[in-house]
Amino acid sequence: MNIVVKNLSKLMQNKNISAYKFTKDLHLSNSAVTDWSKGKASPSRKTLLKICDYFSVPLSYFYQETELHEIYNQLTPDEQNEVMDFIKNKYPRFSN
Repeated sequence: MNIVVKNLSKLMQNKNISAYKFTKDLHLSNSAVTDWSKGKASPSRKTLLKICDYFSVPLSYFYQETELHEIYNQLTPDEQNEVMDFIKNKYPRFSN
């Protein structure tokens, strides 16, 4: 089970949302959600954004730090600098 599906399952459990209610509210097929849980597929970005809106959580909720770290490491040095500049400007407490 990938991290997105794992975090989705945790979120549904914490919010006491059944799989039935979830699929009906978001107009998703049971087979799509089953495929996610079996690792045969993952939600598209568009669907994931709908899920974020449904649960009122940021997209980052669905990713572990290690996955973000892996993404960061795939950036060029210039892109990494841009990310760090953005973080430092947006969140001054990280400027040290």
